[in-house]
Amino acid sequence: MYWHPNSPPQSPTQYYAFQSNQEPNLLPQERTVPSKDSQIAFAATEAVIRNGSKKRRACNECKQQKLRCDLSTLVRRNQDSCSRCNRLSLDCRIDQDFRRKRKRKRSDELEREVDSLRRELSRRSKGSETTNMGEMNVLSSPSVALRTSLDGVISPTSTYVPDYLGATARLYPRNSSIDGSEESMDQMNTIARESKALGNVQLSANQVDELFTMYFTFYHPFLPILDPGRSPAQYYESSALLFWTMVSVASRRIESEPSLLTRLAPCVTNLTWQHIKVPPHSEYVVKSLALLCTWPLPNSSGVEDVTYLWAGAMMNIGILTGLHRPMNPREFSENRVQRSDVDDYERARLWKACKIVAQSVSIGTGLALPIQFDWSLPPGPQTDCPTRTLDPDLSLCLRIETFRTKVSRALSPNMSFPTGLSTPADCFSLLKIFTQELDALEESLPDISSLNRFHILAARLHLHSFSLLEHPSAESYTQRILTLYFAAAALTQHMLDADRAWCILHIAPFAMQRIFVVATCILLRVLGNGYFAAFLDGREGDEMLSEALEAVRKMGWAGDEFMRGVADAVEGLWHGRGKVRGKVGLELVVRDRGSMSVVCDLLARWREWVSG
Repeated sequence: MYWHPNSPPQSPTQYYAFQSNQEPNLLPQERTVPSKDSQIAFAATEAVIRNGSKKRRACNECKQQKLRCDLSTLVRRNQDSCSRCNRLSLDCRIDQDFRRKRKRKRSDELEREVDSLRRELSRRSKGSETTNMGEMNVLSSPSVALRTSLDGVISPTSTYVPDYLGATARLYPRNSSIDGSEESMDQMNTIARESKALGNVQLSANQVDELFTMYFTFYHPFLPILDPGRSPAQYYESSALLFWTMVSVASRRIESEPSLLTRLAPCVTNLTWQHIKVPPHSEYVVKSLALLCTWPLPNSSGVEDVTYLWAGAMMNIGILTGLHRPMNPREFSENRVQRSDVDDYERARLWKACKIVAQSVSIGTGLALPIQFDWSLPPGPQTDCPTRTLDPDLSLCLRIETFRTKVSRALSPNMSFPTGLSTPADCFSLLKIFTQELDALEESLPDISSLNRFHILAARLHLHSFSLLEHPSAESYTQRILTLYFAAAALTQHMLDADRAWCILHIAPFAMQRIFVVATCILLRVLGNGYFAAFLDGREGDEMLSEALEAVRKMGWAGDEFMRGVADAVEGLWHGRGKVRGKVGLELVVRDRGSMSVVCDLLARWREWVSG
């Protein structure tokens, strides 16, 4: 019988031994009846529930095993242990604060830990470098130069450059404690060292630490939207999607687990779609999509690439959460939003990063912007608003991406002209105007880093690539094509020099990969044309094209079908076809993909040539 507040206590017709106030008639009558005082003393030790019955008590050992205990029902009240504890010689006692231990959960955790340790031991026994308990081996051999020379990639005035040599110490402080409590610090270290699993992929604590340190060391400077001071446990607690996104980005070049990204890709893809289709969304989803669009997951073919779709979802979710209005988050949330200058700064920085990613994906795929956004942060420094004092490198990157988008809109298809393009005279005038604007932007930068120099070169190549869409009879066509060639050669040489110094090809983001592919295809098209090749140094051009082809292969990995397809097409057309004569041979068949038209045209010609 269970007690319920709406049902009054009922008098049972039969009392059990542990409920009765009288001694049960189970022994001979000559048994000595306990005194009244002893009965009162025994009754006082047993708790009484609300319906008047006494509570059955179980000893610690029986409670741990979920077995019936007869300690409260023993006839001889002077016994201090139950029959099971007597039989097994156990310590029979009742503690008020006793709690059962979940041995099965602990056994599963120990089993997973043993498996991870066995895999790690097996991996290390095959020749990988060993690490101490308190130290992490985060550098692979081709990336050592990058870590020591990465300061050259980011400008000295950048506000988001982390202290790479101290990144591990910041992530996992050992001599400091949380809230001044060593016990809290030990607890946090225990949580941080737990292994993590997603689908059929399981990572040990050491692997998680290694991947996070690699992410903040090599990938974070390209898109600084995360806090290097937070631990993996804190990121996992905030958002499992963001945690596994960071892991997948960092696993692109980890030598100890070369197949990790391939195994992670379907799991992270499914997890991302689950978060996209289930509202409400948070800023963590936006950050995850920004990272996945900057370093896309591998796919079996180009038609299965979801980068463009995720870029649109990122912008839509960003607007739904009010990122485009960082100063007014309350207008886009039903809950009370705590606003501070730090929060305003973080939202403004994230929205800038989203615009950079969306525009770079649009240009890199040769498609229109996934969403036509008009919300932007007003330019110029303003001391009364913390969102105006953002990272200078991030602001410059946004200005350059906005410039490239403006060029695409102005020089791309125009319905007023039969061919879908502007008139040749208009294109030539716009080209000169945009060239002057880009020159002024470059001259306004007193101290430009190597990474920002690449952005300037990429914008210049994007601008001059539209010369390929002009008719050979257009004004100054030869001069414009040669200018395009030298722009492609300058970007290619800059990337090759950067790779020799920092191994940057291994960690290049999506936009950097795509514009480098554009430069490689332009080198092939111009050098493969007999008319324009006469103006150039053929030997030097062939050497640069050979190095560019090798760099394209280095940028890709086992699951990157696009980069592998481009490399095969460039090599096949370079060695398998003779030079095309005349300026007309430079015209493109594919003309609606912006600066990526030359790449799409190359792939189309390659498929046609292979199929016969």
